[in-house]
Amino acid sequence: MKKFDCIGRFKSWTVLILVVAALSAASCSGQKCTYCNENQQGIVHRNLKAEFDTTVHFSLFIPSGTVDKKMPLIVFFDAHGKTVPALEQYKQLAEQYHIAMAGFDASANEVPFEQTQKKFKPWLAELTSIAPVDTSILFLAGFSGGARVASLFENLLPQVKATALCGAGPANPQTWINSKCPCMAFCGSGDFNYIELLNLQSQSRKTKYLSVTVFSGIHQWPTAEAFEAYFVLVNRIVKGPSANDVAENEILHRCQVFASAGRPDMAIATASGGIYALQQANASKLVAFADSLGKAIPETFIKEYDAAMQSEMRLQNKIRTMFQFADTLQMASFLDSLKMHAPADTISLSHDLSRRLKAYCGIVAYSYSSQAFKGKTPQLFSQLRMYQMVEPNNNEMLFLFAAYFAAQKQCAEAQQYLNKAKQNGFSDRTRYNNTHEFDACRSEVAF
Repeated sequence: MKKFDCIGRFKSWTVLILVVAALSAASCSGQKCTYCNENQQGIVHRNLKAEFDTTVHFSLFIPSGTVDKKMPLIVFFDAHGKTVPALEQYKQLAEQYHIAMAGFDASANEVPFEQTQKKFKPWLAELTSIAPVDTSILFLAGFSGGARVASLFENLLPQVKATALCGAGPANPQTWINSKCPCMAFCGSGDFNYIELLNLQSQSRKTKYLSVTVFSGIHQWPTAEAFEAYFVLVNRIVKGPSANDVAENEILHRCQVFASAGRPDMAIATASGGIYALQQANASKLVAFADSLGKAIPETFIKEYDAAMQSEMRLQNKIRTMFQFADTLQMASFLDSLKMHAPADTISLSHDLSRRLKAYCGIVAYSYSSQAFKGKTPQLFSQLRMYQMVEPNNNEMLFLFAAYFAAQKQCAEAQQYLNKAKQNGFSDRTRYNNTHEFDACRSEVAF
C-alpha cells in the first residue's frame, strides 16, 4: 500500500515537473519575442545586432499597441547600409497603416549581393522570433543601390508581394520586367536617375506597369508625403481593395499643388501612383483629375519638357567626355553655367535639369576617379580636381586625394585631406590601413 502511494506521489511530482517545465518554456519563448513588449513599440530601434551573426546590423520599428499581433512587414535596403533615417522618416506612416518596418543594414553598395543574400534569410528567420512580424507576406523598399538589391530579392523570394524602387531601377531590367510582382517607383525631380526610371516606365508599359511618383527633391529617399502611396498599396494587398478617402484626398492635394506650380508632369505622375496604389475603382477623384489635367497641358510646356529631356541626354554625354579627357577648364565653365542659369525657385523644369546634371557630374566623377586611382593613371590628379569642383566636401574624393598626396610623399597635404575626409564622415580605419599609398607617410599621417 505504501509502495503504491510512493509510486502515485512520484507520478504526481513527475506530471507537475513537466507542467512547470512546459510553462517555463512558454515563458522563455514569450520573453524571446522582445519586440512583442508594448514598451518596445512605437520606437525606431537602431544598430541592433543579429544573434546568428553579430556583424549583421539592422533597424526595427513596430507600431504602437501591436503587442504580439503579427504585422505585415516592409524591409528597407539603403545604398549606404544606413536605414535608420528612412525608418524615422516613415514611422508615422507605419503607425497610421499598422505596418512594421525593418532595415537590413548588411546590404550596401560595396557588399556583393551573394554575401547579402547569404545573410538575409537567417536574419529574416531570427526577426520572426523576436518581433511580431508576418514574413510570409513580405514587402521590400530600396533606395539607389538598395533598389537594385530589392529587385533581385523580388525574383528570389516567393513571399515578396510588392516592391518600391526609390531613386534607381532594377539590377536586371530584363528579368524584372517578366515578374508579376507589383512595383512602384519614386524619384526626385532633381535625381540623376530620373531619365532611367522614366525610360523603364516606357519600356515596361506593355508587360509590367510601373508607376513613377515624382517628388521635389534630389537623389534621396522619397518624402513621407510621396511615399504614402506605397503604404496604401501594401495596405490594399494585405486587407483587400477598399476606398480610402483620406489617402486619396491627401494625394489629390499634392497633385493640385504641383499643377498650380506649373508642373503638370509631376501632378500626373503623383496621381498615377495614387491610382495604382488604390486601384482605379477606388480612386475616382484622382482618375478624374488626371484625365482633366492631361487634356489641358499647354503645348508650350510639352515642348519645353521635351527640350529639357533631349538637352539632358546631350549634356550627359558632354560630361562623360570632359572626365574622359580630364578637362578641368571646361568642367569649371560648365559648372558655372549651371549656377548662372538655375532660377531661384526649386520646382521649375530648368532648375530640376540643373540639379540632375550637377548630380550626374558627381556620379561620373566618382566613377572616373575610382578607376584612375586603381589604374594609377596620369589623369588621376586632374580628375580628382574635377571631382572637388563638383562636390568639395565629398569624403570619398578627400580620402583619394589624401592617398594621392601620400603616394607622392607630400605627407602634410595627405594629412590635411585625410582630416577633411574624417570631418565629413569618413571613418573606415580598415580601408586606411589597407591603402598602401599611405605607406610612404604612415609615420607622419595619423588616422
